[in-house]
Amino acid sequence: WHLYFMMNFMNPSLGVPRGDTPTPWFITDYFVVGITTVVGVLVAVVATLTTPPGIRTGNSARLEDDLSTITLIITTVWTDAVDYFTGDSRSAKRYQIETEIDSIDFQRSQAQAHIDGAWWETLDFGKTGRKRRLMSKFHAVAMDISESLFVVKGAVLAETFGGEHNAFMKLVGKPARELCEATTKLMTVCSLACTDGQIDDEEVERIAESAKSVKDCRVALVKAFQDSDPELSADLAEEELFLFALSMWSRKMADTADALIVMHEDGSVHDRVGLRRAVWQSVLATWSPSRMFTQSHVQFALRNWLSIMTVFVMGYFFRTGIFDRYSSVMPVTLSLLLVNDGAHHVEYEKNLHRLLGVTLGKSLPIILVSGLIASMDCWSIERCLTQALVITAFVASFVFVYFNSDVWNYVGCLVAGFGVYQLNTACNLGAEENSIFQAKYKELGAVIVAITVQALIQEALSRRSPRDHLDEALRALNNSMREAFDAFFAADVNSLQMHTKDAQQHFANVKVLAPECDPKLQVIRGAKAPFKVKFAADTIKFLEMTIAEAVLVLVAAKDWVASKPLMAEEEVDGSPHETSAGILEILRDRQAMAGVKHQLMESISLVLTVLPDMLADTSDVLKHDKLRQPEEVRVAMVLEGADALYQELARASRSFRYDKEELTNDVRVRLAIVVRALENVAKYFGKIEELCIKEANDAHSRHR
Repeated sequence: WHLYFMMNFMNPSLGVPRGDTPTPWFITDYFVVGITTVVGVLVAVVATLTTPPGIRTGNSARLEDDLSTITLIITTVWTDAVDYFTGDSRSAKRYQIETEIDSIDFQRSQAQAHIDGAWWETLDFGKTGRKRRLMSKFHAVAMDISESLFVVKGAVLAETFGGEHNAFMKLVGKPARELCEATTKLMTVCSLACTDGQIDDEEVERIAESAKSVKDCRVALVKAFQDSDPELSADLAEEELFLFALSMWSRKMADTADALIVMHEDGSVHDRVGLRRAVWQSVLATWSPSRMFTQSHVQFALRNWLSIMTVFVMGYFFRTGIFDRYSSVMPVTLSLLLVNDGAHHVEYEKNLHRLLGVTLGKSLPIILVSGLIASMDCWSIERCLTQALVITAFVASFVFVYFNSDVWNYVGCLVAGFGVYQLNTACNLGAEENSIFQAKYKELGAVIVAITVQALIQEALSRRSPRDHLDEALRALNNSMREAFDAFFAADVNSLQMHTKDAQQHFANVKVLAPECDPKLQVIRGAKAPFKVKFAADTIKFLEMTIAEAVLVLVAAKDWVASKPLMAEEEVDGSPHETSAGILEILRDRQAMAGVKHQLMESISLVLTVLPDMLADTSDVLKHDKLRQPEEVRVAMVLEGADALYQELARASRSFRYDKEELTNDVRVRLAIVVRALENVAKYFGKIEELCIKEANDAHSRHR
C-alpha cells in the first residue's frame, strides 16, 4: 500500500487533493484501505482463534502433532532397535530402523518452525503460552535424544551378531527391553503433560511413578551388565555403545521428568517473559546491527530494493504497449514476492512458480467473473450469492492445495492471494467489455515483466554460484572437524565441544546448500561439468554419521549435568565450560594412542582435503593426486592400533570403580564407546574415500 499511495501521490491527475471543497475523508482511498486492513486482520485473528479443534491450522496445534510424531518415532526406533539387538542374527529390519531414524530430521526442523511461529499466536500468555513453553522444553530434549540416534543407526548397521554377542545379550537383553518399555512410557507421559499446557497433581503422580520405574530399570541393567563382566574389547564395543545410548535416552527422560515435577512444585511452570520485555527483545533483535548488516541480509535488502525500485521507475515513466503510466501494479507485485534472505542462487523453479501462481491468480477470476457472474444483474441477490459462493470455493480450493501439496503449495498460496482480490471487484456499470479485458491483459503483461526483471537483477547480483557457497561451507566444516579431532587428542573437552558445535552448524549449511547445486535448477549448463549430486549426497550421509560419533565422544568425555543440553550454549566469554570426566586423559596417556592418532589423522586430513576439491571440480575429468589405491583405503578403514589400545585399557580398567546405578557413568563403558567411535570414524572416512575413488574412475570412463 505504501507503493500504491506513493505512485498515486506522484500522479498529477490524483496527487494531493486541491480546491476549496476538500474530499470527505471517509470516502478516500486512505480510509478505505485502513478500515479494510484492520477489519481483515481482525477477521483473520478471530478465524484463527475460533478454528474448530479438529481443524489444526495454528502453529500451536501443529506443534502438538509434531511432538507427538517425534515421540512416536523415537520410541518406535528404540523399541525396534532393542528387539533387533537382542536377537541372534542380522535381518532386513536394520534397514527399516535406518529409514525411521532418517525420517526424524524433517520432523524436528518443522517443529522448530512451529515453536517460533506459536509465539505470535500466544505471546506466551495464559494456558496456550504455557503450553508453548513446555512443548519448546520437550522439543529441546527430543533433539538431544535424536542426536544419539544416528550413532544407534551406525551400531545397528554394523552389528554382525558374532563373538560373545549372544551370550552377552542373554544376560542384559531382558533388562534392556524393560528399560526401553519404561522409558517409552515415561516419554509418552511427559509429552502429554507438555502438550496439554498444564502439569496437575495427577500428571505429576504419573510422571513420578514412570520416572521411578525407569530408574529401577536402569539399576537392573547396570547390575546385569556388571554380572556379565564383559572384557573391554572390540568384540562387545558395539553392544556397549548401544547400551550406553539406551541408558542416555532413559537418563535424559528421567532428568526431564524431575524438571517437570520441580516446575510444578515451585510454580515456575507459570513463569514467562513479560509482554513488554518480549516486545523490547524482539525490537532489539530486529534492529540489531549485528543481524542487519550481515552479508546475506545486506544482499537480501539490496536485491529486493533494487528490483522494486526498478519496476517502480518503469511504472512511473513507461506509457506504451502493456504499460500504463503511474501504474503501481509491478512494484506492488514484487513487494509480495520478496527474494528469500540468504538465497544463494536465482530460484528459477520458484520464479516459474511465482509466474504461474500470479498469472493464474489474475486470469482465473476473469474467466469465472465473465463466465458466471457478469451476466447477472449487478444488484440482484442471485449475483451476490453466486459471487460469495465462487469466492468461497475458489479460496478454499487453492488454500487446500497450499496445505496439502509439497510441490504446488506456493502456487496455490499465490493463486488464492492474488485471485481473491480480482473476484471482489465491483460490478462495472457501463464499462465496455473490451476495455475491461484489455486492462486485465495489460496487467498480466506488467506482472510478467516485473517477475522477469526481479530474476534478471537477482542473477546479476549473484556473483557466486551455489557451488561456490557449498565449497566455502564444506571447507569451513572441514576446518572445524580438524580442530575438533585435534582437541580430542589433546584431551581438551571445552575445545572439543566448541569445534563440534561449529561443525554441526557448518554441516547444517552444507546440507541445505547441496540440493541447490542440482543441475536441474540450471537454465544453461555452460562449459562446466554438472554438479555431482549423488556423490555429494552419499558423502554428506557419512559426514553426518561422523559428526554424530563426535557428539557421542563428547558426551562420554564430560561429566553428566542434569537437564543440560548435549551441546550447551556458550558462556558469556564465548567459550563453553565443561568438566572433563577424565576419559580423554586416560586415552591420551596410552602408548597405543600414538599409532591410532597417526593413522586416523592421516585419513581425516586426506579426505577433508580431497572431498571439497572433487566437489568443486568443474571439469569432465575428475581426478586427485592424493587419492590412495583401493587396497590402501581398505587397510586404513581398520585402525591397526585399536586392538592394542583395547588391551591397554582393559588392563588399566581393573583399577576403575564401577557405578552401581548409572551405566552412563561407567568409565569402562565410556572408554569402549570412545575407542569404538574412533574405529567408526576411520570406517566412515574410508567410505568417503572409496566414493571419491569411484567417482574419479566413473568420470575417467565417461571421458574416454
